[in-house]
Amino acid sequence: MRIGFGIGRALLASRDVTAGPPAWLLAGSPTGQIDFGDSRAWLTDTAYTSEASIKALFNTFSTPAMLVLDTDGKYRAVDANSLHSFQMTAGKCRGQSIWEARTNKCTNHSANPLALVAMGTASAFNAASVPNVSAAGGDANTLFGIVDDSTNISSSILSQLLSDGDINGRVYRVDNTSGASFAYLTIGGTTGNTNPHVVSIVSRGTGNAGPTLSNSTAGAATTAAYSRQTLLRTPSSSINTLSVRVEPGAEIYFILTQLEEGSIATPPIIVTGATAARAASSIIAADGSDLATVAQGAKSVFVQTSNVGGGSGPRMLEFGGTAILNFNSSTVARAFNGSAAADATIGSAGTYAGTVKSAFSMDATSFTSKANGGTQATQASAWAGNTGNVYFGDRAAQDRTLNGYLNRMAFWPTKGTADGLTT
Repeated sequence: MRIGFGIGRALLASRDVTAGPPAWLLAGSPTGQIDFGDSRAWLTDTAYTSEASIKALFNTFSTPAMLVLDTDGKYRAVDANSLHSFQMTAGKCRGQSIWEARTNKCTNHSANPLALVAMGTASAFNAASVPNVSAAGGDANTLFGIVDDSTNISSSILSQLLSDGDINGRVYRVDNTSGASFAYLTIGGTTGNTNPHVVSIVSRGTGNAGPTLSNSTAGAATTAAYSRQTLLRTPSSSINTLSVRVEPGAEIYFILTQLEEGSIATPPIIVTGATAARAASSIIAADGSDLATVAQGAKSVFVQTSNVGGGSGPRMLEFGGTAILNFNSSTVARAFNGSAAADATIGSAGTYAGTVKSAFSMDATSFTSKANGGTQATQASAWAGNTGNVYFGDRAAQDRTLNGYLNRMAFWPTKGTADGLTT
């Protein structure tokens, strides 16, 4: 049962088969393939197409309840420890999201403001005693309130959350279109330190308005349709808070306020009057398991990712610390083995924030990497061999988490040729 999000989703029935390789298997007879976005897996001689059977391939499958984005750009809520593809619209799942642990330090009701508050001055809004939200600035022509914006939400990136009952349609609103000075809605909850923080909201509006830290300069202008605004800031003190700053002539409607410590924005964490934490994702095939054995025996590996948030060397795959496949930067994919690395330039999109198809191959004398048809890199160094547990997208190191989506991966028992690595 999902915690903090509305009703659960029905699971698809099992369709496991054992009668030969399926048509969707990648070319070249891989011994293992996992499609996190298409709800299916293949291991040696068996296809797995139910959530329970795919999850059983992993010894640890621990993921938090969270909001994720479908490929149609709409937020959806998924249960803890679920394969996202079984809870989202068929054919629209980006894959399995892998995120580091984070805390939303806001203390308001970020997704579902408790009650409507008529538009009025700052003093009138504050008199309404909205939990952990206060109005400031503006003038007699500046209006603050909580309104029902279901009509606009129903055609936005939030529409599925509204349909599923995860949000109630109420949003915070600041109308400074006739105001002559800056206005602010300040959200309860402090940074607690002076490390870098990301502030974010999902908003629509006109003019220059957006999230910031303690009334400092705001970020980009709002958009006519709901979109997520994020801003990285370093607090000037440990008591800095998230504020939504609205310039004269601007107006904004917003929910999903978030104040999180770190250098990148992660998916919204819903708070209901107090801070809330989201645990890190952890997906592991233990040494000795069937999946780990197939992965350890691979001489060629294919990994497809998308919407990777960044960080320092985001992991795609790791074999017990012996061999690591990661992103060295937003334009370089890396195969790493001890002190040796093969750094391949990412072609096509040119950044790991898009869809990146990475391929790696190795043998006793060298290993090679290539991504999105970009420049291939070869390291003439012995490959120590894939050993130990197999970690997917993370190994509990906060600055090494993928912070994005694993779409698909496959393992072959032979080393691929240079042409074969073209993805």
